[in-house]
Amino acid sequence: MSKHSFSNATASDNTATGYQALSNNTASYNTATGSGALLKNKTGQANTANGFNALASNTSGHDNTADGKEALFFNTTGYNNTASGEQALFNNRLGHRNTATGVQALVGNTSGFGILSPVTKQ
Repeated sequence: MSKHSFSNATASDNTATGYQALSNNTASYNTATGSGALLKNKTGQANTANGFNALASNTSGHDNTADGKEALFFNTTGYNNTASGEQALFNNRLGHRNTATGVQALVGNTSGFGILSPVTKQ
């Protein structure tokens, strides 16, 4: 556990590695790896964030997977999203059940749901 990563007495089964990873968390079953990963998460459960600022704005979104620098960066309440690649689903805020693969895949999506990105950026 890195300096300034999470600490809480109400949640369980969390893992945080990196500066300020999960630092505001009160929920359970989250994994954050990288500086700023799941930084603002408060009540969102069962999220996985790997990479610098992955899922950094998430507050209550749950069951999200972000793998890559700033993947799902602006997600706040969206759920069941999978983003793999730098800035994949970057602007998603409320969207749910989206899958984005590749650098900046579905970068403009903010609230859509059930969208599957192409494997490569067009």
